[in-house]
Amino acid sequence: MMSRVVFAVNAVLCASTVLADTFKVGGPDLAITVDAATGVYTVDVDGAPWVPSGPALLPPTASVPVSAKTANGSDPQGDYTSLTIGWGSHTAAPPTYEWTFTGYTDHQMLVFTQRFTAGFNSSAPPPPSPPTPASCGVILNHTDQVHGNMISRSPFVSNSECCDRCIKNPDCDAWSAGPETSAPHAVECYLLKGNKATEPRADRTLGIVRGGPPPPSSGPFLATFPTVSTNSSTPLRYISFGGCQCKSPTNGAWGSTATQFDGATSGEPLVLHNSEASPRAIVMAPIDNFMVSGQATLGDVVGCGIRSTVKSLPPQFEHSTVIVGGRGINRTLFALGDLLLSKGGKQRTDPESDFVLSHAGYWTDHGAFYYHSDSGFSNAEAALKAVKTDLKQRNIPLRYFQWDDWWMESNGDVPGMTSWTPIPTKFPSGFTDWLGSPLSLYAPMYAANNDWVSAYEWKIDALHNRSAIPLDPKFYPDLFANGTKIGMKMFEQDFLCSTNTGTSLTNSDLKSGQQWLDNMNSAAEEAGITVQWCMINPQHALASTRASRVTNSRGTADNTRNTATNIEPMGQNSLLYFALGMFTSRDNVFTTPSNVEQTGCSGGHCVEPTRHADNAVAFLAGGPYGPSDGVGLTDRSIVMRTCRADGVLLRPSLPLATLDLAFTKPTGKPNDNSAAPLWWAAHDNHGALRWSYFLSINSDGAVSVDPATLLWEDAAAAMAAWVVDLESNVTQVTRVASGSSFSVAASPALPNGPGLTHVTFAPVLPSGLVLLGDTSRWATVSYRRFSQVNVTPTTMSARVIGTPGETFPVAYAPAGSTAVTTVMCTFGTQGSAGCGSPNAHGDVDCVLSLSCTASACTCRSG
Repeated sequence: MMSRVVFAVNAVLCASTVLADTFKVGGPDLAITVDAATGVYTVDVDGAPWVPSGPALLPPTASVPVSAKTANGSDPQGDYTSLTIGWGSHTAAPPTYEWTFTGYTDHQMLVFTQRFTAGFNSSAPPPPSPPTPASCGVILNHTDQVHGNMISRSPFVSNSECCDRCIKNPDCDAWSAGPETSAPHAVECYLLKGNKATEPRADRTLGIVRGGPPPPSSGPFLATFPTVSTNSSTPLRYISFGGCQCKSPTNGAWGSTATQFDGATSGEPLVLHNSEASPRAIVMAPIDNFMVSGQATLGDVVGCGIRSTVKSLPPQFEHSTVIVGGRGINRTLFALGDLLLSKGGKQRTDPESDFVLSHAGYWTDHGAFYYHSDSGFSNAEAALKAVKTDLKQRNIPLRYFQWDDWWMESNGDVPGMTSWTPIPTKFPSGFTDWLGSPLSLYAPMYAANNDWVSAYEWKIDALHNRSAIPLDPKFYPDLFANGTKIGMKMFEQDFLCSTNTGTSLTNSDLKSGQQWLDNMNSAAEEAGITVQWCMINPQHALASTRASRVTNSRGTADNTRNTATNIEPMGQNSLLYFALGMFTSRDNVFTTPSNVEQTGCSGGHCVEPTRHADNAVAFLAGGPYGPSDGVGLTDRSIVMRTCRADGVLLRPSLPLATLDLAFTKPTGKPNDNSAAPLWWAAHDNHGALRWSYFLSINSDGAVSVDPATLLWEDAAAAMAAWVVDLESNVTQVTRVASGSSFSVAASPALPNGPGLTHVTFAPVLPSGLVLLGDTSRWATVSYRRFSQVNVTPTTMSARVIGTPGETFPVAYAPAGSTAVTTVMCTFGTQGSAGCGSPNAHGDVDCVLSLSCTASACTCRSG
């Protein structure tokens, strides 16, 4: 087991160093100031110290600084200056480990590189401890046991009583105390037998009774660089991400009481910002080695490094962390995304090239009506055929079907599937095109005893010997060939977080995890399909910048319609995911109103408490939109707010994301640590003009919204606003003069679902006219509905896009009026003038011309 050195970085550099006492790398907006005589450093923003360094973790052979050198040059990122400090075992020893500070002079980017010049190999683990008598001596707070077997559970009274119950049961190795999963307020005492692997859990306490304490850990990382203090003289707030499904994003006042990051499931990226109206921000994240690196809280510092689960590193191995600066939180995260996407060779996802992202579909994930349930039908095949027939009869254009984890041969999602062969009682017709629809197909983890283990190369989990990942580059081409022959358009890989933290498969060496994901991506490219990663940690979001076919990922826990808060991570995660080049999936949704119970649904929560919120968020976030109602229950009026008559989604050009305003002064108190309000917006940009779709979720207070809030190019623009209501059409707008704002009402949470206030904002055109667009849809001026928007001081023109035979009204408010009027746009039949040929997805676009003066609009061919 490796021993670590905690070094306060205060040793004097060797006498041969020619550096001045203070050395600065970077530019005037973002720089690192390093005391070359001590190694202490600060991150400076606009010339002011923002983030000081803190104690670092160093390898055992690198306890003192032994060399220093400077350099300057240029690379694809621009001109830079750098300082490298070498570390050795004593002042006369050669460096075995190095820090390099790199700052760019012409844009806001700092890079911290740690280099293991001599490599690293862990020592053999210590021999097992001799058996010890049962005792209550080892109690671990904020910890839970995984992979053991539960003997019993009973009401919790105290730690000592829970431990005593375990001692009296000879089969009990450990006890765990904490809330029961389905009843969060009922604290239980669990008696456990078997493997005592542990995982962080804030609401649990673990007691080891037999077998002694778990082996000592070397901590989260092999070494840390940078290591930044949470104690800053500048008042700052922070934003970060975490949890499985990234369902636990955090934000608040930065300081020693900030959220604790574990470095494996939370802590990256980390945004620090001030509370100005247009906040100054920096964001810190790894540049590479995503599957084995992290950012963790170590006392009152946050350290960055390679996880200590990795057992060896080759000589000259490097790991780099970047800090990117900018003005505005959204823009700064996008700057990080631009960097990582450029490095990974990936473009931001074009949803129109992805069949699933560009069309409405029917989903069967956890929370869906037919998840693990046939509900009155002879089998799942019969149920899905009935769904398809019902949708066709009622003209509901859901263009594909998603099959989740319930149809394949499996040992359970964990440890995983044994084959991609349908269970005969689920699909009597087998793995054939019996449904006649495009498909999104699912895979959980892979069991170690799967049917392919002898035919391909696999890595077996060394911790539990129950799960595996394929490392053979031939595996996924063969798997995907089976899927595409029955219509697979998207492949969903689930349980990435369980693979990350519950096994050694992706975190014990530098290559296996990335090789697995790279092989999956290459095979998807070859097969012409896209990929969804599900149940991810933030490291996987960062790693997606290397995966060109990964177009979306889940942003919440499964949607089972039983809490008001399940939806809350969507805004912050959508901001991160789109910055990194992909879209955020809400999961499947019900479309029925709250007075309709979908009797017989899977899971028992058969009422959708707030269909407006669930469906609007799922759609505006840009991930797959998938109703999942029972036969005869899908509400066409809700589905048609998202798509055309042919199922083509009328998406916004920029997906839903938390606005900067929500992060800066959530209660008007600069140092208040409360979480940011859930104020989100999606947008359609047409040239310099922006239409914004604003959602307030579970907010107890109103908020004033102006063009600057919505990040409009013209922050002083006049605008119009209207509240979106499912029950009525808009007949009036509120005109908001330049320099004024619109008050969006509070949206308090409901007992079983999220509260919602939904407002659309449109620019007042130079002529005074307001184009509302297609108000029967949630993205009223979607780029798939309007294009080539051109304005003059007195007129506006645009192309209007529809499907053959479609008719819909375009709404507008004449200059000087708040009343809404409409003009009908009627498209010709397929093959007529103005209608094109089918695209790669089989969709046909027809085009009309919209022309508007200050007082009226017309829609015509030509």
